[in-house]
Amino acid sequence: MERIFLLEDDEALSRGVAMALEGPERKVVRALSLKEAEKILAAESFNLLILDVNLPDGSGLDLCEEIRARGQNSYIMFLTANDKESDILGGYEAGGADYITKPFSIA
Repeated sequence: MERIFLLEDDEALSRGVAMALEGPERKVVRALSLKEAEKILAAESFNLLILDVNLPDGSGLDLCEEIRARGQNSYIMFLTANDKESDILGGYEAGGADYITKPFSIA
């Protein structure tokens, strides 16, 4: 079974993305804060991590850098409102493999 981790502080958006991604062969685990995410990621492994960048208690970019520093190779993508070219490049430099800006289409 494929396991997806979603870090998104907007509850409604988090629920919607999780519902769109979850299926018979995919399980989505959600976190609404960086602190909650760190706790989950310390105990579980995932095939895909989707990280918001702007969180009330930190940055998804910093979390990505920490994950990469530990040698974890999970596919990481960012889902964020930060849409400047420098923001996008910063996401790739932090170790992300993809960068999607809000608003976006679920399809």
